[in-house]
Order: sequence, then C-alpha cells, then structure tokens
Amino acid sequence: PRGRYVSHVFVVTVSHAVFETARAGSDAKRMVIRDLASVLPQEMGFDHFDIICRVREDRRGAVHRVNDMDLEEIGAYVRAVPDFPKPGIMFRDITPLLGNAVAFKATVDHLVAMCDRYQPTVIVALESRGFIFGAAVARELGCAFVPVRKPGKLPARTERVTYDLEYGSGALEIHADAFPKGERVVIEDDLLATGGTAAAATELVERLGGTVVCYAFVIEL
Repeated sequence: PRGRYVSHVFVVTVSHAVFETARAGSDAKRMVIRDLASVLPQEMGFDHFDIICRVREDRRGAVHRVNDMDLEEIGAYVRAVPDFPKPGIMFRDITPLLGNAVAFKATVDHLVAMCDRYQPTVIVALESRGFIFGAAVARELGCAFVPVRKPGKLPARTERVTYDLEYGSGALEIHADAFPKGERVVIEDDLLATGGTAAAATELVERLGGTVVCYAFVIEL
C-alpha cells in the first residue's frame, strides 16, 4: 500500500576481490548487485539492492562491521614532525589518526583482522602508545590485555629485560604473574623501528611461558 514499505536485509558472503570490484565504480557495483539479486528469492519482489558495508566473523561467531579505509588512507593521518624530540629525529605523530574516529576505527579493524587468524589469548602492548591500540584489539578479540612498562611503573613483582639502543640501553618490565604458561600472545606497539623493544618484549613473554604468535604494528620505519 502507498506510504508503506517492507525492508529485508540479506548478509551475503563474497570474496574480497568481488567486494573491491563492487566498490570500484557504479557500473561494476550494478553488475555485482545484479548477480546477487539473481540468487535471492524472486517472490520477495525486490526492486532495489545496495551494498552498504563489509562485515567479518570472528572465531567466536560474532559479526563485526569492517571499515573500508585502506592503509594508504590511514597513513595520511600520521604526521611527520622533524627534529622532535631532538634534532635529527623525524617523529611520527599519531594524534591526528586518534583524533579521527573513522581512521582510528579503521586502524583497529586492520589490526584485529590480522591478529585474529593467529587465535591469540593475550595481547601484550608496549609503553606507551602501544597501550592505545593493544587495549582496543584485546577488547575486540576477547583477549586479556597485559602492559609492558618501563622500570619502576609496575607495582608487583616483575621480570626485567635490558636491551641496546642506538645510544645507550633501555629496559622493559612485565608483571611476573601477568598470564599463565601456555598463552598465545600478540605483541602490539605503535611503531617498529629497529625491533629492539619487540625483541625485549618477546624475551619477557617467553620467560613467563607464553608463545608469541604474532607481532602487530601500526607504523614501520
């Protein structure tokens, strides 16, 4: 009847290539929609179709909407700041990325999709910007979250690892009871440069009896 309508939503699983083709342009999109329409019940009387979003299903069966921003688009929100915190250093500033809700969600979506395939049980994140992304990924995957911090920041008994820097040395600590033996661990940080902190975090995880199954970084220099 005039003034009323019935809306039906079908969740259709298609390959990544098909989805990207559908996003490429209106003609390609119409072709994909036409093919989808051909397999839906004709008696339902559809006269309009659209592709509104992409979703993923995690290993617990939960369905999540996936942001469509690609890595190049996300990278545009990382600001290069020369001579900070001292001359000769090009600092990668992620605050513009964090300040844009769409870009931030897209970043977390990409990290989650990458980590989920390794079936982690614990996300270990490095101080301090790694905490931002690590906690978000842990929440999405239903994992425990464990912070690795600089010396003197954790209140209970810790394990400590020292590692070499370009000039001098550094140290990281983890609570000795952060997780039980046998956990599958993702090590998360905002940036990968020389890999020294990631290697130190790996040693801490292995001391506690965990297995590192994946490393996840937002930026690689």
